[in-house]
Amino acid sequence: MLTWLLYGQAGTPLDPSSGRIENAHRNAAAQLMKSLADTVTGLITLAQDQAMNVPSLQPGSFREELRKIAARYAGPLSARDEGVLRRQCIRLIGGQRTQESEYISGRERELQAIIALIGQEVQGAATDTRDFAAQMQAALADLGRAVEIDDLREVRERIRAHLKLATREIEGKQQREQDRVHSLEEQVEVLSHKVEITPQASHTDPLTTLYSREAFDKQVRTEVSLANRLRRPLSIVLIDVDHLQLANDTYGTETVDEALVGLSRRIIREFFRQTDFIARRGGDEFGVLLTQEQIDVARRAAEGLCENLARQPIQTRAGNVTLTISAGVTQYRPGEPGEDLVARAEEALLHAKLDGCNRVAALPAGSQRRVA
Repeated sequence: MLTWLLYGQAGTPLDPSSGRIENAHRNAAAQLMKSLADTVTGLITLAQDQAMNVPSLQPGSFREELRKIAARYAGPLSARDEGVLRRQCIRLIGGQRTQESEYISGRERELQAIIALIGQEVQGAATDTRDFAAQMQAALADLGRAVEIDDLREVRERIRAHLKLATREIEGKQQREQDRVHSLEEQVEVLSHKVEITPQASHTDPLTTLYSREAFDKQVRTEVSLANRLRRPLSIVLIDVDHLQLANDTYGTETVDEALVGLSRRIIREFFRQTDFIARRGGDEFGVLLTQEQIDVARRAAEGLCENLARQPIQTRAGNVTLTISAGVTQYRPGEPGEDLVARAEEALLHAKLDGCNRVAALPAGSQRRVA
């Protein structure tokens, strides 16, 4: 293109004194900038439309950042500014796609684990049927041998004993089948819940776009059932913003709301995994469910968030806002209901508050400790 601008279509050098070369450069640059702008804004529109609507991936924040970039392209841009914006757009879209890929991979692993468990249950049913048939055949053979005995009293006793054994075996098989059917029903229910990747609007918090308390409580029941069946660990972290009313009085509610959005981003992007279930349970409280993780991992993540917030204020349009948090951490105890798991995490959170805030308290699964 540079050769074309200097020599023209016929290959004749342009006369610099005529101003034609300056106009040609200006027109070519304008066309190039328009082409780049159209390309980038087209990609932005495509990325916004295809962003996964999963709260833990912050789709609202992602789309808002892209909207700001698109708005910049609507005005005049220098080549340098356009290059900076284009690289920013590439990093933003690439990072979001990486997070979405990690999220999907995590969900795939969960689904595969559930499907494998269902397969084991079905295989167990077939094995149980074969074992039951073999045991009943053995019982009938014993009965056949019993009637060959000369003493009729002994025959009666042997028959009664074998009939009792057969009755117990039949009752045991019925109970095992009922348990297996119940287990399969639970697994199918969990599997059905897990494939619902896109949540309903009523299950998200409008401010932070995280999951709502209703969705969190439902997920607790699902994950507890899954942890029981798969015999895998499950940890929970409850996070509470310290002195939220004082922050509202100091900074104003709009600024604090913006800070809470910033806090939710730090929770997701820096200290917990994309596959963790993260919700806003109330005005100042967040909850995190860490599947397949022990309590120590959950505690370290919560401590990292606590220390980070104390050191680095959250940036808002009105300036920096300093928020601190307290957190309660615990791990699921096999067999307990989900309500007990949440209650123990709330108890741990209360300990952190009573100990002065801006700290993390953990209660092991078997802890009997109570706050006075």
